[in-house]
Amino acid sequence: MGVNMRLESLAAGYGGRPVVGPLTIDIRPGEFIAVIGSNGSGKSSLLRTLAGVQRACGGRVLVDGCDLHQATEPARAQALAYVDQHPSLAIHLSAREVMELGAWRGGHGVPGGISRVEAVIDTLRLQDLAEAPWPELSEGQQQRVAIGRALVQEVSGVLVLDEPFASLDTMMCVVVAAALMERVRGGSIVVASIHDACLAEALATRVLRADRAGPGPSLVQDLSPERAFDPTEFARHAGVPFWEGVAGGQPRCGPDWRRAIEEQVGSLSRSRLQDAGVS
Repeated sequence: MGVNMRLESLAAGYGGRPVVGPLTIDIRPGEFIAVIGSNGSGKSSLLRTLAGVQRACGGRVLVDGCDLHQATEPARAQALAYVDQHPSLAIHLSAREVMELGAWRGGHGVPGGISRVEAVIDTLRLQDLAEAPWPELSEGQQQRVAIGRALVQEVSGVLVLDEPFASLDTMMCVVVAAALMERVRGGSIVVASIHDACLAEALATRVLRADRAGPGPSLVQDLSPERAFDPTEFARHAGVPFWEGVAGGQPRCGPDWRRAIEEQVGSLSRSRLQDAGVS
């Protein structure tokens, strides 16, 4: 089950000007690819281009040998489901009806679409919101519904998600993450940009890190989670100190927020003193 995906010299950008890439990687069924990097490093551009929403500046995206940028919209919808960072629909559909759009899948219906909608409603704990109008939902609720639509649409294919956890509370991050991991273990591919390093480390089988080192396009490194989230390595790229320890018998690490904030406060205080001419 599942599909194979290949990014072949893929470069993303605007008006023919690359901002990230080129990138060549092969992605196998059952992989969770976490895309990390600083703001402005091109993560969203890369994901939009990968999903076929944005024209590539170069290269190809192949799913089981089919070039997504040359494929028809129905063919793309059958191979891949995409959720934008800020899903917005100027419609007065209910949450359930938005998710039912996923069953339409570019005009080629998903087998058992209605039962899939009901299953996703249960999985994402949307029972109390199913009949609520989309415009009345909070940003986090809209995010869950949009992810639900993609889960209905995707059948052993590819899910591309831009910051799917950004608007969710802690418990809903767990609920959505579990739903995505269930798909991965069933052979689907998930490619998602994630800012929370601890969450990315918990989910990723591989990491794509976008690094902007100068005026040119960001370079993308294909890393193992062990290397990407090594405390020293990550601190060097993130610019904040990391803690490391053991939880549940497994090594864990994450940003040391208290230390990072105190260091920044100290830096601000020293800067103000220097501006005031105090040595």
